[in-house]
Amino acid sequence: MANVNSYPTLSDGLAALIRALEPCRKTGMVMVRKDVNTFVDGLVAMYDEARHLETIADRAQWNLAARREALEAGLAAGTVTILPVVPRAAAHRGGPKGGAA
Repeated sequence: MANVNSYPTLSDGLAALIRALEPCRKTGMVMVRKDVNTFVDGLVAMYDEARHLETIADRAQWNLAARREALEAGLAAGTVTILPVVPRAAAHRGGPKGGAA
């Protein structure tokens, strides 16, 4: 069985696990203790990475909600004003230098 601990991302580890187990769909498989240890260690590493990614996603959602609430509170209290977007003139860029365009 492939060592799934040596893959840098969760998706790489899962892909390796799928590749290793795919041939066993029809035939089944028997694992020796060493392979079971490698398998479980790989699952634990992937679990840890999945939890880390979930924490990052949860933190981003929490921060977005907090910013939205702070903006709404500021608008309601009158301490925040949303200014209209004013179109700006763009600088003109000339054609290529030194000859015909």
